[in-house]
Amino acid sequence: MKRILLALLFALLLAAHIVPSQVEAAQPASCLFFTETGGGLGGYSVCDDGQARFRTAFTQWGLQRIGYPISRRYLRDGFVTQAFQKGIMQWRADTGSVSLVNTFDELHSMGFDERLLQARQTPLPLPEGWDGAAAWPEIVSNRQALLNAYPALRDAYFAAGDPLTFFGLPTSEVTDVGNHYAIRLQRGVLQEWKEDVPWAKKGQVTIANGGDLARELGALPEAAVVAESGPGTDPALPLPPGAADDQDGDGIPAAQDSCPDQPETRNGVFERDGCPDSEQELFNFAVQEIDTFWRKHFESRGLPYRSPQVVAYQALIYTECGELEPENAGYCPTLQTIYYDSNFLTHLLQLFGDFAPIAVLAHEWGHHVQSELGLLHSSSVERELQADCLAGVFTNDAGQRTLLDEGDVEEGANLIFLVGDPEETPWDDPNAHGSGPQRHDAFSRGVEQGMAGCMGDG
Repeated sequence: MKRILLALLFALLLAAHIVPSQVEAAQPASCLFFTETGGGLGGYSVCDDGQARFRTAFTQWGLQRIGYPISRRYLRDGFVTQAFQKGIMQWRADTGSVSLVNTFDELHSMGFDERLLQARQTPLPLPEGWDGAAAWPEIVSNRQALLNAYPALRDAYFAAGDPLTFFGLPTSEVTDVGNHYAIRLQRGVLQEWKEDVPWAKKGQVTIANGGDLARELGALPEAAVVAESGPGTDPALPLPPGAADDQDGDGIPAAQDSCPDQPETRNGVFERDGCPDSEQELFNFAVQEIDTFWRKHFESRGLPYRSPQVVAYQALIYTECGELEPENAGYCPTLQTIYYDSNFLTHLLQLFGDFAPIAVLAHEWGHHVQSELGLLHSSSVERELQADCLAGVFTNDAGQRTLLDEGDVEEGANLIFLVGDPEETPWDDPNAHGSGPQRHDAFSRGVEQGMAGCMGDG
């Protein structure tokens, strides 16, 4: 039973800029205008329209948690973005949701840690490698446990409802910085005050203004922080073509939208019908597409092909190939069955994008293709690298049929890179999958060279 390892997934969470949080659909051009942070020169609009739905997210999170807007909209990594006092929102059209940027991870990568410590008492991040080889559930548990000795900070963190979405994981230990205790998070800093201060009472927990810090340190575009002279004036970004006819803001004109008053969500990779879709619908559609691709591939070469069974699970299960734990996916050649934890794939989708879970399924299908072709391998690594390559073959075909969005190939390659084995893993380890670079290269070779590029892997 081949396992998709999670030991290095936290590295991608640190690098990822967003974690989706669903917001409701809204009518276009519905705006709020705030002058509180405009410096007397105007203010900033927070809008729901065909470009993004920041007003809905602002209303959902509330002024106390997100603060006033401190910028216009601007493009960041290709996403519509707007900064607020306590966080930076980003619109993800692929999931129909607003997410928060990992502001303090960004400031760390820009080299601002010492300045944050000296000027704003922001704790230094944990040393690199602090998580060791822990799996994802252990990483979450271990990092959240850093709050346990400070009940007020812990309660404030979990009061967010879904703290991973709003705050991200703790990235420092709780630190005594004089008049308060502080802990650094991916998207904020929690502060428990040891004495009364003008903005808080002793024992109260506040959230540091991460967006304000980013602006103060010059991490926001200069043009974006120039105040608007009035509501809806001087927009930082033009609306995309056809947005006026896109009443639900999902990027699909109403004339082509099967659900014009409900945004397309989740299923933006394979289906653009304009209607909301569940994660399971995406997984089912991906299963159908992958199986159809390989069936046609075998038939075009006069080879027999049997579709595998595909089983979704959510708790520990036992098969003829052994037990399969949650947060996992695998293939059992004895039963010709692919197994996947649907919660695990949903988690990957939310963290890394909608093609990440499909890359996992395509990898497991690679093992089925190996079984159908009767391919033998001298080591586990050879077998796994070839499955990565075969996943790339499917990805290339999906791209040629315009089933992929921009960035999907990179999502697959990056995910496979980050679930590579630690450097010290022996080549002959029966559970070895290959290092991150090896796995990335194998997947990319399948994308670029097709089946011919995969036959050298084992």
